[in-house]
Amino acid sequence: MPEHLTSRPFTWDDVASLHALISRNWAHEDPRDQIHIGDFFWTLRPARYGDVLADLRVWHDPDGSLQAFAWLDPPGVGDVIVAHDATPATFVAAIEWLEGTQRGHGEHALSIVAPVHDGQRIATLEQRGYKQGGGGNVRFWRTIETAPRASALPHGFSIGPVTTAQDVEQRVFVEMNSFASIGLTADAWRSVADRLPNYRRELDLLAIAPDGEGASACTCWYDEESRCGEFEAVGTAMAHQRRGIGKAVITEGLRRLHALGATHAIVYTTIGNTPAIALYRSCGFEFVAEDHSWMKSL
Repeated sequence: MPEHLTSRPFTWDDVASLHALISRNWAHEDPRDQIHIGDFFWTLRPARYGDVLADLRVWHDPDGSLQAFAWLDPPGVGDVIVAHDATPATFVAAIEWLEGTQRGHGEHALSIVAPVHDGQRIATLEQRGYKQGGGGNVRFWRTIETAPRASALPHGFSIGPVTTAQDVEQRVFVEMNSFASIGLTADAWRSVADRLPNYRRELDLLAIAPDGEGASACTCWYDEESRCGEFEAVGTAMAHQRRGIGKAVITEGLRRLHALGATHAIVYTTIGNTPAIALYRSCGFEFVAEDHSWMKSL
């Protein structure tokens, strides 16, 4: 690790500093940057494998200026966010920590994401023995110059924010049904609202079917500094897919982001997720960047 850097475990007191680092990177890269502030807050939610804070670390200069942070999401995915003006050695230090932590968990492989335009990150990963894998994400971006017209819902369906205990139960149902999430509970979802400073209830949207079951949902995150919102997560229960409900929920999210002052929005999905890509394009999003997974045996 570079001599001038110090690393330590993340604490909740670091939230503002990490937010500032992400905003600085975003100002430099715009939607091509690796993460939006919404990704960071979504990372801090209660995870299916336990509390992600146990494997989240920060690196800073002697003056306390944050230079990087990294986290491990078991069983084998790591991520590193480095200040756009940090030295390459900072990225290497974070990778070494991820590899060591993964070995400490008894795991023998690690995957790290790299944007396709980040030649320096890719070169460093290749030098350390990483090979490009088959996974990755595609990102989509759109302006919100005016509030889009509300999208029609099937008869008897409604959209509103997650407010009541029943809403929370149905929001969790949609999440689990859409993504086959394991072990997600209503209590875990409530803790998102309780501990994440950028969570806004009015941006956590749920479409309800006539029988009261959750049909589709999206959680939006708004960064006032960049005036950009992000959709994370978005999902539609299997029984209600291909009915325009997901589009209606996203459109309502765009309308609410616009009312808050947002000028742009971003969303991403995994490479090859054709239904999601078609949905986002139908909502006015356009392809803007792609990330690939790089893997290494430890």
